[in-house]
Amino acid sequence: MTRSSPLSGSRIPRRPDSSCPRHGGGVGSRAPGIVGGYWLEPVGGVGTSVLIFESRALAEEAARDPLPPTPGVTLLDLTIREVSTHV
Repeated sequence: MTRSSPLSGSRIPRRPDSSCPRHGGGVGSRAPGIVGGYWLEPVGGVGTSVLIFESRALAEEAARDPLPPTPGVTLLDLTIREVSTHV
């Protein structure tokens, strides 16, 4: 199975509340074909998220019609890449 991952950079609030992705309130778990998601600690107010989808097609579909970002989060960039290694 080929898995693809959109990588995105986002500006997040300084004091996240329960609606922030890092507290389980993110929208990634509702995307069709999602396998997993990771939200990395912000640096300079910019965070990075990695969502893993079952296929590139499902990742591209999610990127074409993204769900609205969590309140207080501004999407800065979105890139789709193949997962080359998993440990």
